[in-house]
Formats: sequence, structure tokens, C-alpha cells
Amino acid sequence: MLLGIIAAVSGCGKDDVAAPNANEKFWLKTNGPTGGSVSSLAINSSGHIFAGTVGGVFRSVNNGNTWRQANSGLTTSNVRTLAINSSGHIFAGTPGGVFRSMNNGDAWTPVNTGLTTPSVNTLAINSSGHIFVGTVGGVFRSVNNGDSWTQVNTGLISTIVLTLAINSSGHIFAGTWSGVGVFRSENNGDSWTPVNNELANTDVLALAINSSGHVFAGTWGGVFRSENSGDSWVQANTGLTAPSVNALAISSGGHIFAGTYGGAFRSDNNGDSWAQVNTGLINTIVLALAINSNGYIFAGTWGGVFRSVKSTN
Repeated sequence: MLLGIIAAVSGCGKDDVAAPNANEKFWLKTNGPTGGSVSSLAINSSGHIFAGTVGGVFRSVNNGNTWRQANSGLTTSNVRTLAINSSGHIFAGTPGGVFRSMNNGDAWTPVNTGLTTPSVNTLAINSSGHIFVGTVGGVFRSVNNGDSWTQVNTGLISTIVLTLAINSSGHIFAGTWSGVGVFRSENNGDSWTPVNNELANTDVLALAINSSGHVFAGTWGGVFRSENSGDSWVQANTGLTAPSVNALAISSGGHIFAGTYGGAFRSDNNGDSWAQVNTGLINTIVLALAINSNGYIFAGTWGGVFRSVKSTN
């Protein structure tokens, strides 16, 4: 419950967010990486952290205390997105396509057969191991671990896909550019339906889904929440003083974190209200968030990776 990180507030109701303790840091800067701004983070089952930067991939096997570049075979250094499957295979999305590592990042191989639009913005993997990539030319799917790709754009009005998320039922959500919001596929990407309603004229930069199936969309105008699989949305911005939301992450305890150009925010009440959690965050341009199995949250910024001082569970 973030004990020791959040100070108890007298009279704090169930719908209020507790204020951070000003005398205690929430964040600790890790010792890297050195590859410039960190636009993506992923953590494998062993707790190894992978950071995608404009200088390639960096790996930490000790909770961020040290980092080493892991770029062998990676011919495009700008890594925008990372995803890891249940076998521990790592996929990196770049402006030059997808790369795969089957040895913990020691070596990378391009896997782009059929990927006719190689500029990749986002990656997501479902429970069957099917991989989906969002590109400037729509969504592509691989059912063979990236060996080949098929375009799956039917019904997708905007083909500039910035973010993807998959719920426990296998429904895929695609956040798009060009002000047309979110699309949902209930058939493994074969077709898409706009689920925008209140998200009209909004670019969706980040998506996350909690254990109750509630979908959260990060936009230039803050966070929107859907409790019915995208059929309708409500704005959930109270206390979110920096509304440009680049990243979202949800802890196993249900705490929601938003990374913005004004730092990090946390909601403990399903997005109804937010509190800024920036103490110790030297660089407040947060581009990526990831939470490990012990509940520690990592933030990728323009100035390296930061780690929470304590667990967020």
C-alpha cells in the first residue's frame, strides 16, 4: 500500500488520494542508461530490465544499479518500444522494423517478413503468444513468434497506431493519432471497431488495463477511463496538473501511475483523483513506465531511468 512513501492524511476519504510525504523521496535515480532519452521499458520474469533508447537497448540485471548496452545485431539504434513473451524472447520496435532476441538481449535478429510498414511505434503480445505491432501503416500480427507478419487493418480508420493493450478476454485496444481515438478488436485483430464516443478528436498516446478490465487512455488532454470495454469513456483528470500523458502503468495493488511532461502522478482510486509523485525525480519528462514483480516502478525519462524507493504494491 505504499507504506512509508505516502503520509496518512487526516480525514482522507475513500475517494481521495493521500499526499506524498514531502520529507521522503519517492524516486531514486539508477546508474544509467547512457543512451539518451528512454522511450520504452520492459522487465522479464527474472527481473532483468530492458531500456529502449535513441542509442539502442540497455540491460540491467541488478535492479538498475548498473546497465550494459545490448545492441549486437541491432542495426537501428532508435528503440521506441519493447515487449517480452512468455518464453523470454524480447522484441524491439524501431523505425526500421522489429528485432528479436532469444538470448536475453545478447544478440538481435531482424524479423520483418511481411511487415510492409516497418516504422513501429508499439508492441503487444497476447496470451497465445501472438504479437501485434502498431505502425504508421496500421496493425500487423505475427502468429509465429515474429517470423512473418500479416497486416490486420479492417475497420481501422486511422492507420497511425501509437499504443496497444490487450485485456484478459483477448480484446485488443489500439490508440491512434489523427484525432480518431481508440479502436477495439474482439477477433484477434481480424477487424476493428471504433470505441471513441467521448474520445473524439483525441490522440491516444498510452493505454493500460487493470485487473477489473477497466481501460485507461492517456492523451494530450489527460486520462480517460472506460469501465465497459471502451463502449463509453469518462475523463479522469482531477489533480492531474500535467495533462499530456505519455505512459501508464498499473501495480498489482491497483495503483495507477501516469507519466507526463510534468513528472509522475499516482491514483489510488481508479483514476478519480491524482497526486503528483515527483520527489527525487530529477528529470520530469516521463516517457515510459514499468513495474516489476516486487512492485517497484521504473520510469524512463529524458535523463535516464528512475526507480521507486519502495514497492508500490
